[in-house]
Amino acid sequence: MSNVFPSLRGAFGTWVYYPVLFSPKQVDSLISTSKEIREASSLDDYLQRELTSNVVKIQEYLKIEENRFFNSIIVGVFDAVPDWFALNVSGIDDLSSEEKETIDESIGILRFNGDEKLFAIDGQHRVEAIKRRYQEDNSYDDQISVIFVSHADTQTGKKRTRKLFSDLNKTAQSVSPGENLQLLMNRILKIS
Repeated sequence: MSNVFPSLRGAFGTWVYYPVLFSPKQVDSLISTSKEIREASSLDDYLQRELTSNVVKIQEYLKIEENRFFNSIIVGVFDAVPDWFALNVSGIDDLSSEEKETIDESIGILRFNGDEKLFAIDGQHRVEAIKRRYQEDNSYDDQISVIFVSHADTQTGKKRTRKLFSDLNKTAQSVSPGENLQLLMNRILKIS
């Protein structure tokens, strides 16, 4: 399995992040829950919720919904730092110097050496559902959007990562009962 990924690199506040595409096989073999990689439970207690029956619902959604889609999984990286190789577009004459500089800073290759530990900061239910879906049918082949951020395994780093998890989830809005009913009706009509 390749450890090299085409990637973007961006900065949002104090976070530097790297969006990539993962196959279900890569999600299954490379991304863990914090519980799978932590000896102490203190990070688990504050970083992730317990897995719920939503995993089965998401797995079923992945199995039956042709028009499936969901947002990116946020993955923390620690114990090693992937290499970043910026692409060089200096040879493209149709771009201005400013455009070339922006592209050079933002598009490249992310290479993992295999020592990194990867864990879902946000999206652990989706990760588990993807793993289960892939394990039941290894021909399952969606391209999954994964965003990597660096996690420092220090008290300050843990606090920063917990805050990211909290910030991502405190504004999440549930689907309204009317929207849920419409989605259910669409599924019923599709099945019949």
